Order: sequence, then C-alpha cells, then structure tokens
Amino acid sequence: MSAFWYKFRYIDKNGTKKSDTLRARSIRSAKYYLLSKKYTITRIRRMTSLEIYLIKFNETPLYRLLFNPKLTRYEVYWLTKELASFLESGLPLLDALIAVRGFSTNKRYQKTITTIIDTIQIGKPLSAALEAFPSSFPRYYIIAVKSGEKIGRLAESLRSNAETINWVNVNRGKIVQATIFPIISFIMMVTSFIVSLRVLVPYFMKVLGQMRVEPPMITAKMFQLNVFLTKHGGSILVVLNVLLIGIAVLSSNKKTGYYIERVIVKLPIYGSLYVYFMSTYLSQILTLLINQRYSILNAFLLCKDLFKGPFFNAEMAIIYEKIKTGYSIGQSFDESILFPKFMAQLIKDGERTGTLDDKMSAIADLYKARLENKVEWVFKMISPAYLAFTIGVTVFFIYAFFWPVWNLYF
Repeated sequence: MSAFWYKFRYIDKNGTKKSDTLRARSIRSAKYYLLSKKYTITRIRRMTSLEIYLIKFNETPLYRLLFNPKLTRYEVYWLTKELASFLESGLPLLDALIAVRGFSTNKRYQKTITTIIDTIQIGKPLSAALEAFPSSFPRYYIIAVKSGEKIGRLAESLRSNAETINWVNVNRGKIVQATIFPIISFIMMVTSFIVSLRVLVPYFMKVLGQMRVEPPMITAKMFQLNVFLTKHGGSILVVLNVLLIGIAVLSSNKKTGYYIERVIVKLPIYGSLYVYFMSTYLSQILTLLINQRYSILNAFLLCKDLFKGPFFNAEMAIIYEKIKTGYSIGQSFDESILFPKFMAQLIKDGERTGTLDDKMSAIADLYKARLENKVEWVFKMISPAYLAFTIGVTVFFIYAFFWPVWNLYF
C-alpha cells in the first residue's frame, strides 16, 4: 500500500501552535503517530500533488541557497562561539539554541535559529539542521560539526569553527580595508581612460592634424584602438560574455571543474592561500578525530567532502582508497598532487613515532601561520603595487596628451 503526504496543524507540549507535514499510509496512521508524540491536532488533510512538488523543491540545494535566510559572517561567529560556551558549561543543545536565539531580534536571525530548533526537535542532528542554510554555514563548517557529533565532542568542534571563522573575518577585514581605496582609484582611472579613449583622443588627433603636428606613438595607438572598438566593440562584448558563461558552466561540471581548479591552485598567490587553508582545516578536523581514537578510515571518509571543489574531492577520494587498500597516510599524501610535500613528511614522522595526532596539530599550526604570513605579505604589497600603477598611469597620460602641448608651447 502506497503512502501519502499529509499536512497538519497542532499544538506542541509547550502550547505553541505549529504546522508540519507527514508521510503515512492513511490518515488514521498519521493521527496515531501524532498522538504518540503527545501533539494536540487541530487540523489534518491530505496534500495535493502541487504541494508535494513544492515541498520537494524547497528541500533542493538551489532553493536553500537562494531563498533561505543568510546570516552575516559575524553573526555566524558569535552564534558558534556562544553555542560552544553554553555546551561547555553543560547546557543541553536544545536549551543552548533557545538561549542564543534571544541574542538578536533580527527577523532573519530569528527565523534561522527557529528553523534549526524545529529540525532538532523532530530528532535530527545539528549538522542536518545546518545543511538547510548553505549560504550561512560552509561545507567545512558542517563537516566539523558532524565530526564532533560522531565522537561526542560537539563543543570542541564548534569552538574550532568559531576560531577559524574569526581568523577569516579578521584577515578578510584587513584586506578589504587595504584595498578599498586602491579599488576606487582604479575604477576612476579606468573610467578616465575610457573617457579619454572615446572623447579626448579623437578631439586631440583632430587638433594635431589641423596643426600638422605628428602625434606621439601612444596617442596614435589609442586612436587606432578607439576606431577598432567602434567597429567591433559589440562583438567583443558578446564573446567575453559567452566566455564567462562557458567558464561558469565548465566549473560547475565535475570533470571539467577538476582541471579548472587544478589550474587555480597553481596560481602564484591565490593558489598558495587556497592550499594552505585546505591543509589547515583538514589537519584541524583530523586532529580532533584522531585524539578521540576515531577510525582513521572513517575520519578520511568524513573529510572527503570537506570542501566543494572537484579537485579536492578527487584527491581526497584517491587518498581514502589508498588508505583503504593498505597504504600509509604519509605515503598517500606524498603521492598527492594537491597537498604540500612537507605535510606528507610530517605525517610520515608522526606515523613512525606514534605521534600522529601531535603531528596533525603541528601541521594545522604550521600552515595557519604560513597562511597568515601570506595574507600579511599581500596586505603589505597592496600599497607599493598601487603606487607603481598610479605612477605608470600618470606617465602614460603625460606622454600621450601633455607632451605634444608642451612641445607646441615652447
């Protein structure tokens, strides 16, 4: 006998009016189940096909990403930090969530926490409740929570998440503060260049032609570029848009996205930041699991989907299969084309000396420090790079426009 979906309204044990859906073979079975939960049913009816389709659509990752409320990075940090503190003090998870719900009256925040509480009340773990908000809680965040649930160290996992999110927020804030003025200046310079190219250059060439003066090479090249863009500018924009759409489509595909991500991790600055962050967070979670004597194989199985990148997923799947067939962890990492070789060497030392958990913790600290140093270097290089760019643009405009006028005047 096939089952049907039913929608019902009820009053829970606390006297709160709620509504939910249930799948059962008959309306009588549905009522018996709800009564066993000690709910006071006020209304129940069978759902239509359209309602069932909408419910299934609401559970898709795309809908959750686009329409579920999104918390800011700082809201996620404070929520995680305070929730960890409550759990460490011995407060049950449900009571801790109810407590943190009162920290903000923001409707978006209230709806998010209420949804998480409702999900946990029906018997699902915290990690499953967080998966409904992919735009607020990254995949690595949820995996860390899931690992903490499996070994009974949820508070420790949340504390680790809070520290990582705070670190990311602080460094991201530094980069934003350092780049906001150069970015605004760069936009103004690009705008000035476009105006010069489309308006000033043609007028300047006309004046120099009337005065029978040979224009500088840069000015002549800019005029040729203006003529070319006038004829083919529309086609170039179409080609660029098609190229960007093509890259987005290829990136979303697992096979082609694998090679695109493989190219990204080889980029001089961004690639290093990307690898260091993945190495740091992977080591942190493995340290947590190994410290609690969690199965190595199950630990890597849990970490296979730590990040969404197809390159990372593929490399972790290869490492997992090698460990499963008898390879050592250090040997599996040594043959990886993603993770640093020094990381593999430290893991081998940990396996040889029986201090794998300490080595994993050292790896997390090492690459976190390298990540901080790299971010600090980027932060320091922004001002000199911006200054060099400004000088180059100034020299360019002087030679292209003011130099001929200077020669004519004297």
